[in-house]
Amino acid sequence: MLYFNLPLGLAALAALRLRLPAPVTERPDHPLDTVGAALLAAATSALMLTCIWGGERFAWGSPTIVALIVATVLLAAALVLRERRAADPIVPLALLRTRAVAVASVALFLATAALFAINVFVPLFLQATTGASPTQAGLLLVPMMLGITLSTNLAGRAIARTGRYKRYPIAGLALMTAGLVLLAALAGNPSRTATGIGLAVFGLGFGMVGQVLIVAVQNGVDRRRLGVAMATTNFFRALGGAIGAAVLGAIFAGRAAAHVSGGTGVHALTPAARADIIDAVQTVFIVAAPLAAIALAVVLLLPEVPLQGSAGPAPAQRRATAAATR
Repeated sequence: MLYFNLPLGLAALAALRLRLPAPVTERPDHPLDTVGAALLAAATSALMLTCIWGGERFAWGSPTIVALIVATVLLAAALVLRERRAADPIVPLALLRTRAVAVASVALFLATAALFAINVFVPLFLQATTGASPTQAGLLLVPMMLGITLSTNLAGRAIARTGRYKRYPIAGLALMTAGLVLLAALAGNPSRTATGIGLAVFGLGFGMVGQVLIVAVQNGVDRRRLGVAMATTNFFRALGGAIGAAVLGAIFAGRAAAHVSGGTGVHALTPAARADIIDAVQTVFIVAAPLAAIALAVVLLLPEVPLQGSAGPAPAQRRATAAATR
């Protein structure tokens, strides 16, 4: 299955080679912050191993997990100290103090973590409770994808017309929270139709979050810092997905792992085992819903500066507004 991505990647590389304009090369003023990059990779790896191994391979109080937690804290502290002194830091702490970047990074981290409650566990839930095949379970995610496509396009058109964007991630995260609450409430009475409705609500919300927050970051930083700002927010989004999958997976495994291991398959479960899986997936939804709600509270702090080139204040006034909101 993974080999299917190889020709797609080669086609993408060929398209970039043919169509992407050649960059203007300039000698960097400062050397690459390799020490900062190494510390960032080490701290992230220690954190991920803590989330993946804790409570499953090793007990949370075991020496291995305690050592990983200590390593994460020490490496993170060393990273902060290094980045304060680096001439060209790999993690620009000053940029993280920009409100648009900080709010978008936290919101994307939480929203992406909540997304994995859907991508990972809904197909398993549908297979275990409604008898869907793996292919059918994947196709039953289509309502979410349709919702994402629809809301992303509508929000994008509205933002281009009005230059206002803050309302969309607020509405989107509210819908994501509602969708997760709905899925948790309906999990006790499994239904493909009811699950599809919950997925559609979630998808309509998520489509107004990810790309719109990227627009907010692009509009809230200086053009010279745009690349670093995008890399920072994308890092937090990827980290949220990885930690979300690990933490939610640990929650699920703690309640139902015994029933999905051993090679019996989800279609050969006893009624009691199926009930335990329903309870475990329901717990995952209940945990994921507050993540989306917290992201909603964070997005309320997002500064809104009218987009460049859109209807709104004059450029000088926009720059003054942006400076005032950082």
